[in-house]
Amino acid sequence: GRCLSQLAIHLNQFAEQGFAYFQREWTTYHAFHQQPVNLLLANGQTIPGQVLGVAEEGSLLVETATGQQRFNAGEISVRSAA
Repeated sequence: GRCLSQLAIHLNQFAEQGFAYFQREWTTYHAFHQQPVNLLLANGQTIPGQVLGVAEEGSLLVETATGQQRFNAGEISVRSAA
């Protein structure tokens, strides 16, 4: 019923606009938004930083000691540094 029709609307918007359609709302509800974190990379390296948000293509934007970097879900595990 209503749930499926809403899902269809959002899926169509995603098909047309990509993740950018969800970007603002995702940022609003992101658990680590503007929070200090430790990023655990697949190679065992830990990178401290602060989450800035999510880019239009869905990568996580993090301010690190070397500047702003983008990370993808398959690359990292995020842990609170607080």
